[in-house]
Amino acid sequence: MDGTEIIFLGGLVLGLASTLHCSAMCGAISCSALLSLSPQSGWDRVRYAVLLNLGRILAYATLGIAAALIGSAIIKPETTMNYRVLQYIGAAVLMWTGLSMAGMMPRFALLDGAMTRLSGTVATITRPLQGTAAAPLGLGAIWGLNPCPMVYAALFTATLTASAWGGLSVMAGFGLGTLPGVLVAGLGLASLRGIEKSRAIQIAAGLIIAIVGFASLYIPAAHIAAWCLT
Repeated sequence: MDGTEIIFLGGLVLGLASTLHCSAMCGAISCSALLSLSPQSGWDRVRYAVLLNLGRILAYATLGIAAALIGSAIIKPETTMNYRVLQYIGAAVLMWTGLSMAGMMPRFALLDGAMTRLSGTVATITRPLQGTAAAPLGLGAIWGLNPCPMVYAALFTATLTASAWGGLSVMAGFGLGTLPGVLVAGLGLASLRGIEKSRAIQIAAGLIIAIVGFASLYIPAAHIAAWCLT
């Protein structure tokens, strides 16, 4: 298994670990988007749901490439010091993400605002697609740019790869990992409604993510360097 496959699997695992949160939070978005497309049959509903999620994952992959290019300007292959700095930042982001999900810390207001503006820009660009076969892809791309703490955590992971292909792999893996739960929730086939209102589940999921972030501080920087720049 080469480095790219490991990076992809890392994103996939992060996406799968986010399934419960993403299904609960994005299920309503998916349902609303599907209704706006006015599907005429059950097949239309499934087809639109797949295309919506494809657009979402493509948006993630594009963000992953951008994040990795930023990382490539910071990380130098001849030293592990930069990896260690980014490791601390990534761990802090994961811990903050988890604690914000648990209601113990505020959300990333700055990132939320930037993502909201970016989503609005994409909505303007994709407006001509309304009423066309490509409309679900455009809506999916807008959806993928909505503020989300789990996406932020995945993007910091993509930054560590310091390569466009690595960033794309992380975010594509993350998107595919979230796909089963989000797709099923969006089609209304899962009993996940109201789960986002369960305070106990929010706290448990948030604390697990925060613990994972804290544990990541103990990964040797040399090992991180071996995973990245492949």
